[in-house]
Parts: sequence; structure tokens; C-alpha cells
Amino acid sequence: MNKLENSNSLDLSRRIVDIASDQKADDILLLDVRSQIYYTDFLVFFSMDTDRQINAVVRDIESQLKANGNTLYTKEGLAENGWVVMDFFDVIVHIFKPEVREIYQLEKFFEFGTELVRMI
Repeated sequence: MNKLENSNSLDLSRRIVDIASDQKADDILLLDVRSQIYYTDFLVFFSMDTDRQINAVVRDIESQLKANGNTLYTKEGLAENGWVVMDFFDVIVHIFKPEVREIYQLEKFFEFGTELVRMI
């Protein structure tokens, strides 16, 4: 498994935040968890209201990052189930429907992380 350089992973996480913002995502959160977690450096969380919006932002992230040569990642979940995870190794992206995000409250598990971006 190839890990990205820290500066590249920060750039990647910020690019994903920009894409989410451009796609009108809600409650965008970027956390730096490098000091506490060994398996990733940054976590990105955001919400989209519909399956169509989630699928569109996933496609947009995939196409924009592929154009920049970032093709190593895994994807789990379905928009229809309200939660998609994109794992770029050093950056993990959680895309939720608001009601699913409220149920799991995943961000609370990472409260120790340093908040780099919060867009509500």
C-alpha cells in the first residue's frame, strides 16, 4: 500500500473539501488526525441530501483526482444507503445523508483531531 507524502495528503484533503463545497455539500469538516491514528492522516466528513447529489460528488471527486494522477483508492457504501466512504489511504472521506450522519455521529470518535476546516 503506497502512502502519499504528508504535504500531498493535505493538498488532496483540501482539494476534496473544495470539490464538496463546489457541489454544495453541507457541514464540511476536515480533521488532521496524524498525531493519534496510524492508518490515515486526514478525515473529511460532509453531507449531501439526495442519492443523486452523493453520486455526483463521488463521480466529481473520482474524475478530478484521476485527472491529477490520484487513482489509488477504495470506495465502500452506496448513496442509497446514505453513506459512502472513499479511502485514499492518507485521506478518508465520509459522505453522508444528514439523517445517517446524525445516527452514527462518527466525528465524535475523532474529537481529538485538529479541525482544519469547518464549513456549515
